[in-house]
Amino acid sequence: MPYICTKFKRMRYSLLIFSLCLSVFFVACDKSDNKSETYSRIAVTHAAHGTPGLDVILDGVVMNSDSLVYGQSAPYTFIFSGQRTFRLNKAGTAINYSAKDTFFDAEAFYSVFASDSAQKMKALLLKDDLSAPAAGKAHVRLLHLVPNAPAIDIMNDTTHVLNAIAYNTAQSFLPITAGTYQFKAVLTGTMDSVYQTDNLVLQDGKIYTCYLRSSATGISHALIQHN
Repeated sequence: MPYICTKFKRMRYSLLIFSLCLSVFFVACDKSDNKSETYSRIAVTHAAHGTPGLDVILDGVVMNSDSLVYGQSAPYTFIFSGQRTFRLNKAGTAINYSAKDTFFDAEAFYSVFASDSAQKMKALLLKDDLSAPAAGKAHVRLLHLVPNAPAIDIMNDTTHVLNAIAYNTAQSFLPITAGTYQFKAVLTGTMDSVYQTDNLVLQDGKIYTCYLRSSATGISHALIQHN
């Protein structure tokens, strides 16, 4: 009889330990399975003329497999949202050109534009509103990324589209009738032209960024389609 009682007690003790283990296991599974990870998306453009290729680094992890060179735009990449440390390094090295701590909102899209020199690199971080344009419309964002250049106005023919755009400043997407455009940059408050784009075809329903940058010829432009 004592043997049976002892055996029963041992069995009950074993079952208790097993139950506790199961409880811990299921709690752990619940926390893991229901963990809510949120994401953002980020795209990066190298507009810093005369600067070597870049590594895009987030929290110490290099995001690009190949060096991002001048004139290239890396497409949107998923990242975890929240507080992150964003860095632009000389490709393949620990030499840092730009660094900032940034909070990325969940489900949001961002673009980063690198400009100026290696010693003074600016990384313009913009939150992208990719809401669908109205029927017959496109959205375009116009950026001034030419370092050491004065503020400019952007014109389409004789119509002012934007006024007094300073270097490396955030701009919003503007609704515009879909079609072909030549944008002209003039010194603010004058009609003195400093640059004019070639024909830009802005399609119905599409979203673009057109940016001016330094180049071997002085100033050039590039057009990015976001959707």
